[in-house]
Amino acid sequence: NLVITGASGCGKTSLLRAVVGLWDRGHGTITRPRFEDALFLPQRPYLAPGSLRSQLLYPRPAGARTDEDMLRALDLVQLAHLKDGADPLGAEADWGKVLSIGEQQRLSFARLLLLRPRYAFLDEATSALDPDNEANLYRLVSALGITVVSISHHATIRKYHKLELELLGQGLWRLRRVRDADQAIALPARPGAAWYEAAALKWPRSPQALKEAELEREVNAALNSAARPCV
Repeated sequence: NLVITGASGCGKTSLLRAVVGLWDRGHGTITRPRFEDALFLPQRPYLAPGSLRSQLLYPRPAGARTDEDMLRALDLVQLAHLKDGADPLGAEADWGKVLSIGEQQRLSFARLLLLRPRYAFLDEATSALDPDNEANLYRLVSALGITVVSISHHATIRKYHKLELELLGQGLWRLRRVRDADQAIALPARPGAAWYEAAALKWPRSPQALKEAELEREVNAALNSAARPCV
């Protein structure tokens, strides 16, 4: 899992939209998952007038999910109150007006649980949620083995990610492990051998730690020990 961070206006959302194919400005090469293997969750989900069932199955209504699956998904994302009535999934409304933004965001996660893509791109997809609801959703997604790429101003979500991509401005970026970023003290601003060696010194040198330090050296080599321009 990867979290993208950086100052406001540095291009986090632009980068994510380019990756998922929503933005075609600029130049370069982007390698992305197949359409059917990924799902993009924006800050404000798309909700069209229609049945609750159609909202849950968007954007792939042909999925083989049962009504029981959909009702269970509502329970998991704390939207059980939408199950009221004789035929809750058949209930029609202008859901973008009926539901609060927090409910809309939880509904979009219900879509994620039902579709179960290999990758999920979350652009401030939990911005209107309290920490408990946010934690519940990230745990559900993690339990399904979905790889997540997130943008959020909530520092609390960092712990649900393994890597952090920090956009530094001026077309520069830094990639590092979240736990190293949290424990780093006065480390160099750009990735390089010195950065990873300094971070590694803060961890016990167990066999696993040694293996991870070696992995970070490989990452460092791949980055050529310098910040690179964004795509």
